[in-house]
Amino acid sequence: MLEGDEHQEVACRHISQLMGVAESAAGEETFWAIRRFFEAVARERPLVVVFDDIHWGEPTFLDLVDHIADWSRGSPILLLCMARLDLLDIRPTWGGGKRNAATVSLEPLTEEQATALVANLLGSAQLPGALPRRIVEKTEGNPLFVEETLAMLIDEGLIVRDDEGWRAIGDLSAVTVPPSIHALLSARLDRLTSEERMVLEAAAVIGNEFFAGAVRNLVPVDIRERLPSDLMALVRKELIHPQHTTLPGEEAFRFRHLLIRDSTYDAIAKIRRAELHERVADWLERVAGDAVVEQEEIVGYHLEQASIYRTQLAPADESAQAIGGRAAAHLASAGRRASSRNDFPAAANLLRRALIVGTPAGAERGAILYHLGVALGEVGDAGAAFVALDEAVSLAALSGDRSLEWLARIGRSEVQSEADPHSLTTDAFREELEEAIRAFEELGDETGLATAWRELAFLEFMPCLYDRAEREARRALAHARACGEDRLLSESIRTLLFAQTFGSTTPEAGYRTLDGLSEDISRSRSIEASALAVRGAFEAIEGSFEEARRLTRRAIALAEALGTRVMVSVYEAFLGEVEMAAGDAIAAERAYRRNYEILDETGNEGYKSTAAAKGRVPSSG
Repeated sequence: MLEGDEHQEVACRHISQLMGVAESAAGEETFWAIRRFFEAVARERPLVVVFDDIHWGEPTFLDLVDHIADWSRGSPILLLCMARLDLLDIRPTWGGGKRNAATVSLEPLTEEQATALVANLLGSAQLPGALPRRIVEKTEGNPLFVEETLAMLIDEGLIVRDDEGWRAIGDLSAVTVPPSIHALLSARLDRLTSEERMVLEAAAVIGNEFFAGAVRNLVPVDIRERLPSDLMALVRKELIHPQHTTLPGEEAFRFRHLLIRDSTYDAIAKIRRAELHERVADWLERVAGDAVVEQEEIVGYHLEQASIYRTQLAPADESAQAIGGRAAAHLASAGRRASSRNDFPAAANLLRRALIVGTPAGAERGAILYHLGVALGEVGDAGAAFVALDEAVSLAALSGDRSLEWLARIGRSEVQSEADPHSLTTDAFREELEEAIRAFEELGDETGLATAWRELAFLEFMPCLYDRAEREARRALAHARACGEDRLLSESIRTLLFAQTFGSTTPEAGYRTLDGLSEDISRSRSIEASALAVRGAFEAIEGSFEEARRLTRRAIALAEALGTRVMVSVYEAFLGEVEMAAGDAIAAERAYRRNYEILDETGNEGYKSTAAAKGRVPSSG
């Protein structure tokens, strides 16, 4: 699909990372890869992508929808997103004023439209007597209510089909329609056979989409042989539909509507829910085998639900505690994986749940708290991050885990400097980092060393001690290579390149650094943009202003393609420097103003003052 795309390999790698078959990538690069995939499909024919019930979407998923809508250019892509009005509470701009977007509110069906829907559902324009009018009166124009009311009448045998078409049996005017869709669905479910009901309940515990093999594992042994016929009966009654399978040899199905799944699930006794959730988790672990890491969030969810229902019904015994511990382990692992791909909202959610469901203690709790603190810091909740990291420091110290203790101390100081800049001096933070480095060296902890050196490099960069920052960034880079963490590697490279740009490094030495890092740079589109801007800066120093402009504008375009607006603002500032060096103050002012405007729009107060000062470029006239 991506054949002929110069970025095919990188895009495919990031999509495979998203699917869990490779190591995780940065969030913005995953967004870019998915968008490039959609654009590649749209090159062959116009593409419509439908997302249903997105009011239940996680923040990162909604950010992805935003990214595709905002950054797709020149491709015939239509994103059709269906949601309740609740969505506007968390994404108010989606209700109007958003670029490249329109909102359509769906009103109840008119009597004519509802009659047409009934005719389409029955496959006949010849409708029994007063049936359409009766249904329209009772459903008040709700399409799902129309469908379910019609299905209920068929289930009850009040309308039947013969050779002449559909006809009513008895007086439809006496039909009582339950007052809510949930009651209507419950009434339909009550008419199922006991075997069909058990099959549907097992499916509801698995989720909106499910495999027949998973259901077979959950239903009683004595009805497993008749499972295919029960599933087909549920299909005929339009409670479930066959689905394209992603697992060879396994039939897949989905509920016709999520409300059918919810009504089925709500009717299951809690003790049975607990048992079924645990068995779903066991089945997933068994069939996934060594690849269970790809399913950890789902496995953790089912064990979490089993633990919650058990503890609601009785004080937690050893069995319930063991289930909670398993849930915590899977959720914590999934949370760490989310952090590694920069999906920090998801990471914070998963790690919080791990702490609640498993009540881990000691070093285990300390490790989860550390990763939670990092995630909370990244999403901007510095206060909560400090609390989590402070407890992580104490627990790590009590358990004797020196590596974890120092990582948590570094993280705590970082968020403290953000939440209350006056409570921690730069010198005090520098001393702590130097002490941490000595401790990590004694422990041989490469991840800790990469983290501490990179933090120290940034600490030197901020007060414009660029040559020191370059030196520390090189050390961070060496340790990042040793520990193999892509996130630390990328952060170290960007800090190194920027420090060289503003420090005393000559263009010749800067080019050597860029060439030496070319393989690493090519693995990340985000770092590639930084490298382009840095190379452009060196070209400007040598007086090659047209080449400098070309490279810097490529960096801006790439950052725009990735949807990283803060980095767009950074490269606009780079362009301003290029234009100032070229003697074009008017062009420089345009770039600096764009730099400031983006920071203002995104609420980035930390760099805005610097941008404001640079924007005051004296006119050449």
